[in-house]
Amino acid sequence: MALVSLGFDGLPRDSLILVEEELGDVKRVFIQMIGAEAIRQGKKVSYVTFLSREDVLKQSSAFGLKEAEQFEVVEKFNDGSRLHEFCVGDVCIIDGFPLMNMDADGVHMIARLRSLLNLCKDGRVIMLASDMGVLSEREEKAMRAMSDGIIQFNTEKGEDHISHFINVPKMRGKPPADKQIPFTVEEMGISIDTRERFA
Repeated sequence: MALVSLGFDGLPRDSLILVEEELGDVKRVFIQMIGAEAIRQGKKVSYVTFLSREDVLKQSSAFGLKEAEQFEVVEKFNDGSRLHEFCVGDVCIIDGFPLMNMDADGVHMIARLRSLLNLCKDGRVIMLASDMGVLSEREEKAMRAMSDGIIQFNTEKGEDHISHFINVPKMRGKPPADKQIPFTVEEMGISIDTRERFA
């Protein structure tokens, strides 16, 4: 399957998708692009974030995301134990999941992930945007194990350039990728090299 199809239509329904990055803001560009695609298809999107509503709308307007009946922003959120109460859309995007759950030990983290997985059973897609290294290694492994799909954004630094790659080590219903796919970040979002393919 061509990675160019890794958009809203390429995500399995009834799924919890982890979108992670070591350092940077590419994951936020990606989740906002997915949110915009979902809205264009008539889906309702809940966007839960530790950021202010104003900051989210400023960033997401490039993709056509504006606050409306189909796009609800839950701003300045930091209580990971209550996430299930705010994921009311067909698509729920949780921007900054680790920061909302820094107080949770392993047992509570698993309970919170299970409550989100239960919400997925009615066809909902929940996306967790995560900065690697914020939570403990054990909690990050639990997040990866419990997720239905994982999309990783990686950066490699050369002597005089930086290269960006997408890795999809896990996606329910699809074989794992056999290589990383190069991409660039442009004004209107992420541009994937469509010549590349994954298994």
